[in-house]
Amino acid sequence: MNKTLRITFALKNAYKVNSILYSLKQLPLIKKLLPESLYSLKGLKTFASVIAVLWEIVSAFLGKFLYFFLLIYLMLRAYGGIPQNGLFLHILFFLSIAGAFLNTYLFNPGKEKYYAVILLRMNARESTLVDYGYSMLKLFVGFLLFGTYFGTRAGVPVWLCLLAPLFVAGLKATVAAHSLRVYEKTGVAVNENLPGKAVWTLIAVSLAAA
Repeated sequence: MNKTLRITFALKNAYKVNSILYSLKQLPLIKKLLPESLYSLKGLKTFASVIAVLWEIVSAFLGKFLYFFLLIYLMLRAYGGIPQNGLFLHILFFLSIAGAFLNTYLFNPGKEKYYAVILLRMNARESTLVDYGYSMLKLFVGFLLFGTYFGTRAGVPVWLCLLAPLFVAGLKATVAAHSLRVYEKTGVAVNENLPGKAVWTLIAVSLAAA
């Protein structure tokens, strides 16, 4: 499992590094200064690797900070005379339902996953579970930190803030388990990037309720 985690992280990092280098090659002024052997330059790839690792760390926390700050905390200011703690939990509850279907972490296809399973012949089950566990861990930590911070500022008890990551992770796991059950029965694989009409309807209702 540890070996799979290392390989998965290295593969993601390599994919991000190559994406960064490719982006640099598209810049009008810079691309003329960069040689054709760009992808083989050790120093530049090391620099890109550092950026990729830093971005992985930042993205684990920045996204959750913006989520709580923009979608929940700022929205509280639009409702005067309503208890902020109850409003905070209300918005979080329905946004979490929508997010459980929009971002399951399990059914999100990507090129790095294709490279891992098809090209590198990694065990599909183990690779998927490792990537899923890593994504859920980042989710848990982000919600624990920023959910507690913004929740307590809105007057939500600490013990409820500590339960928020478990609630969100549980929702995502439940949706993933249901999708796997559907696949076992019908053979239709779920792609969270292409939700069906029923899922879109549920998401729209949840967003409207939030």
